[in-house]
Amino acid sequence: MSMMRSGWGRSLAATLLICPLFAQNDKTEERQVSLNVKKFASNFFSDQKMIWTFPAKLATGTGLMPALAVAGTTASLVPLDPPAARFVRRNSKSFDRFNRVFSENHTTYAILLTPAAFYAAGLITRDSYLKRTGLLAAEAWVDADLTNIAFRSATRRLRPLDVPAGGDLRDTWFKTSGNPLKSAGSFPSGHTAWFFAVATVVARRHSNRRWVPFVAYGVATVASFSRITSSNHFVSDNVFGAALGYSIGRFVVLRQ
Repeated sequence: MSMMRSGWGRSLAATLLICPLFAQNDKTEERQVSLNVKKFASNFFSDQKMIWTFPAKLATGTGLMPALAVAGTTASLVPLDPPAARFVRRNSKSFDRFNRVFSENHTTYAILLTPAAFYAAGLITRDSYLKRTGLLAAEAWVDADLTNIAFRSATRRLRPLDVPAGGDLRDTWFKTSGNPLKSAGSFPSGHTAWFFAVATVVARRHSNRRWVPFVAYGVATVASFSRITSSNHFVSDNVFGAALGYSIGRFVVLRQ
């Protein structure tokens, strides 16, 4: 009973009720995934190989234009980060209610429980497609998290809330600890990468229902916006995090 009163319990219950609506009738050939540790580990290391060898593929022109578009968009937003962060600070009270609803704890619970809820719903309804959605979403979440830790440890950017009032919001790079166990950096937004990695798996696998991508990406966008309004991340952190999560979900995990 105590769990059902908690954020975890409410999020899991709500998602379990919704998951059967995503049932997929088209049984197409797809990547094998399982709770078996050996199989999950095999998929994970295959994913990581794809992620970290991607820069070598750019030399051949593979994925070059999308990569340049993401890099260019992110870079163009960096100069706008300080004024955007100052605007959020000046109007922090206006975002109080929104930030309470989409707090860090609430959004973390929701994104962590989504793969488990899909898997559980698949077990209950005996729908193997739903179960695989849950497993693939979990795989996407793990891939996005580890990739994000690597980026944050390398860029070591301060969060907006780490800069004191009146401080220089332009001088934020290479200022935090590079210890990957702390993962204190702001770039990119880890939550946003999680949101879009999981949302992409759900949206792509259940696109036969036209409303699903709108709901999946809509929720991911709103939840990731809370990372800006709570001064946890800059705009460029979020944009790159969204691109990272989407790419990992679609091209790495789903191999589409």
